[in-house]
Amino acid sequence: MCEWIADIIQDCQKVYMATICKAAERAIASRGITPVIYQGPIDQIVL
Repeated sequence: MCEWIADIIQDCQKVYMATICKAAERAIASRGITPVIYQGPIDQIVL
């Protein structure tokens, strides 16, 4: 019954990680520093 919710959460996590990766790429390109990318479970990620 809750499978579709899990699918939505999974999709959100993918989009969120992709957004962080893009931001990280920009940060590296502009400053030459390596940012820390958080890859914890979805319930610990503040959107």
